[in-house]
Amino acid sequence: MPASRAATSPPPARRLRRRRLALLIFLPLTLLLLLGLLEGLARALGHRPFVPATLHVRVEPGGRLFQPHPQLGYTHLPGAFTVTLPDGYTFRMTHDTNTLRLTHPSSSLRAARPGLWVMGCSFVHGWSLNDEETMPWQLQTLLPEYEVFNFGVNGYGTLHAWLQYQEFRRQLPKPRVVVVDYAYFHDERNVLTRARRKAVAPYNRLGPIHQPWARLDQHGCVEVQHTPLDYVPWPGQQTFALVNWLEQGYCALETRWSRGQAVSLAVLQQFARQCREEGIFFVVAGITRGKDTARVLQNCAERGIATVDISVSLSEPGSRNLPHDDHPSARSQAEYARKLAAFLRAQKLNLPSGK
Repeated sequence: MPASRAATSPPPARRLRRRRLALLIFLPLTLLLLLGLLEGLARALGHRPFVPATLHVRVEPGGRLFQPHPQLGYTHLPGAFTVTLPDGYTFRMTHDTNTLRLTHPSSSLRAARPGLWVMGCSFVHGWSLNDEETMPWQLQTLLPEYEVFNFGVNGYGTLHAWLQYQEFRRQLPKPRVVVVDYAYFHDERNVLTRARRKAVAPYNRLGPIHQPWARLDQHGCVEVQHTPLDYVPWPGQQTFALVNWLEQGYCALETRWSRGQAVSLAVLQQFARQCREEGIFFVVAGITRGKDTARVLQNCAERGIATVDISVSLSEPGSRNLPHDDHPSARSQAEYARKLAAFLRAQKLNLPSGK
């Protein structure tokens, strides 16, 4: 009887092969089932596969707004442009030969008066508004004793403002005042997070965008690097909601780990130090509300840097240029100008001007 049982039982090696084959079939099927359940969960929670954004903005003439620059990455093109947004709304913008947006009717009429450089992002540039509706233009009207320059450029951050200063300080007379706007979203621009790349890559359609970005070295000093502004989706991100959801989570973690605010503060402190050494009054203007902006203003003030809060509540009706665009409206731009002008008048500045 024992010999008969041994003859009918499969050899150990064959049993092992069968178990391995079962595992090779079972594990992939289990994994596929689990991934299917997670994909269903992701979609049930409202997540969808990634769809690359298409920029539906028309620019006339030429179809472009940006040109490459070796240090700044990109600048606005000189000239007068009409921009049409997807809903048909249009606005006019005029950039001087030096690429800066005009602050009064003609650049040829610039007077020999102290320079006031206002530096920042699209909030300062005045995206979606006509020239005369922008904050720097209205600031020029409120402070005719200054020559106001609008250094705002779409997509710029704090690092860009500092690099602009180095570039234009060689081209223009020394300003009496430099105002750098700060918004909480400048932090991710200054370190060029993946989320930032994802949001801005479609704007390459308006001209090739390269991006300077910064990190802090082991001594806390700012190191500047340059890279093309592109975005490469993860494999499967455009097919599966789960992959897109995971990528969004990674982007959130990267933004948190990137130390963007620390970089912003380091840039502002270095910028302020340089202006102080050159006899220029330097101001950090908070243009958005919230704890991040308040923290940066407080940190700057504790280091002896002049600060002012010129923000408005962008949640109030009429504060944004809706329904055409969610940038600040002409009313908000006027309020920025009023607050900044009042602050500068109160300083009673008596600083040397000239080259």
